Amino acid sequence: MLCLFVGPSGSGKSTIIRLLFRFYDVETGSIVIDGQNIKTVTQESLRRAIGVVPQDTVLFNNTIKYNIKYGRLSATDADVIQAAKSANIHERILTFPDGYESVVSISGFCI
Repeated sequence: MLCLFVGPSGSGKSTIIRLLFRFYDVETGSIVIDGQNIKTVTQESLRRAIGVVPQDTVLFNNTIKYNIKYGRLSATDADVIQAAKSANIHERILTFPDGYESVVSISGFCI
């Protein structure tokens, strides 16, 4: 199933995504997908089943490896390298002083 959320700024698109990924849980009511309340499944399985292509890139103040693994925290180093190769960024990452252990921070690390 493919769902697109479109609308003007402030219409709730980001809030819907945050709720679907269970960044926070609803206090009243429920969110149901295919008849199943998302509170009854693990965050890991829920996040594994949903793909998001955000308009703005979000990076965590952590290593490049961590940022790549965030989509699947159980990913191996080989998985991380394969993902970087698929995104055509692996060779560039290898040029950084600490490679995949280079820290991405608000202070201005640019890829």
